[in-house]
This record gives sequence, C-alpha cells and structure tokens, in this order.
Amino acid sequence: MQTEVHFKATKGTAPTVELRNITKQFADGPTIIDDVTVSAAPGELVSLVGPSGCGKSTLLRMLAGLSQPSGGTVQINGQPRSSTDTDTAFIFQDATLLPWLTVRGNIEVPLRLRGETRKNRTALANQLANWVGLGDRLNYYPRQLSGGMQMRVSLARALSLSPSILLLDEPFGALDAITRNRLNEDLLQLRERQMWTAFFVTHSISEAVFLSSRIIVLSTRPARVATEITVPFPFPRTADLRHSLEFQKLVATANEALYHHSHQELQ
Repeated sequence: MQTEVHFKATKGTAPTVELRNITKQFADGPTIIDDVTVSAAPGELVSLVGPSGCGKSTLLRMLAGLSQPSGGTVQINGQPRSSTDTDTAFIFQDATLLPWLTVRGNIEVPLRLRGETRKNRTALANQLANWVGLGDRLNYYPRQLSGGMQMRVSLARALSLSPSILLLDEPFGALDAITRNRLNEDLLQLRERQMWTAFFVTHSISEAVFLSSRIIVLSTRPARVATEITVPFPFPRTADLRHSLEFQKLVATANEALYHHSHQELQ
C-alpha cells in the first residue's frame, strides 16, 4: 500500500510558472485564447486538455518563449519570461532526432551547444540513456529504433541540461497504448530524479490523470479555463493505479467535463 502523501504545494508558495490573463490573436484573426490564467508550483506536473485546436500547444509555446501573447504576462519564478531564459526544455509531438547522429550523439547535442567537455558529455549521455532504458543502444541510429525508443532519446536529450521547467506537447500521442503507458511510468520515475515543474498537453484523459497533480480543462475557441480537476493520488504512482476504482471514476469525471466543454460555449 502506498503511504506517500500526494503532491501539494506549500500554502503561499509562489508558482514556478504562471500564465496570467493570457489572450492570443494572430494578426487580424479571431481571438483564440481569452483571459487564461494557469500556474504550476515547484515540482508540479499540470496537464492541459481540451478540444483539438483550442490553443493548448499555443499556450506551451508562449511558456517556452517561442510565441508572444497578445495580452497578459508569462512569468517564471515571479519575473517576466526573458528571451535569454535557458531553464526550460520543450519536448514536441515528434522525436525530432538528427538521423546522422547516434543515440549518444543526439543526447549530447544540447551539451555540445553549452560547451561541455567531451568527458562530461559522454558521462551525462551514458547516465541519461540508462535512465530512459537505452543504455545498451547508445550506438544505434534513429532509423534502428522504434517510435517509443526515439521518444526516449528525445526525453533524455531534453533532460540533459537539468531543466527546471519541462514542457511536453503530446509526446506520446502517436504510440501504441502499451508503449505509451510504459513511457508514462518512466516519465514519473524521471520526475522523482530531477523534480522539474512541467506542463503536459494531451488528448488522453487517462494519461492526464495518471501523470498529473492537476488537470486544466480548456473550452472551445476562444480557449478559456473551463474547470480545474485536482488529482489526489499519491506519488510515486505505479501501473496498478490504473486498475483502481478511484482512478476509473476520476477518468470518467474528467472525460465528462471535457465532453461538456467541447460541445458548448462557456456562458
């Protein structure tokens, strides 16, 4: 039986990441995000779910500094996000590996850019490859890896600089259910090692419930925060959690909330 308490931010703790009163409009087009405020406390993993095209990925891009809001602010540790911030790692829907580099070479890319010595690069790449279960495939090329293995390399590469903030844009969406579940479990194990603060975009409610301390449900466009669901299960979590009645009930509740706000505008 698990005895750990579930994640709970200390009362009064300032959020690590905060989108405050965010609006977004491209050129003269319609508003796609309207007055969205979401935050994540230190070490928290927050999932964003909502209808396709509602702006979940756009919110992540603003958190990463890859896109600017039309209104509102993006804050990191209480300060406006700067274009020079280097404490954030972004994992995209595709693994985006360099095909001419091996597993080790791909993991080392951020370390090379930072100017790490060859000795340090090798040691860190070996460690991270072991963490993601690819210690015996360091000399493989992307074409020799399955889709799940490629995403493991992408994850190891993102974690190579020990980011304090991790942004994940549906990284496991194209994988089969078994591989996806296993990677969810591995992601939580990695979280125990580094305790980054994370935002995770997904279309899978089950995945969101398994990974998150909170789930933010967004409405149809223009996206607004429709509801927020607290996930009470303790960390660390194991595969057995998915078979519990409490887990299934919360998945059903979150699915109902998503369906409701996907089929009607907020009043």
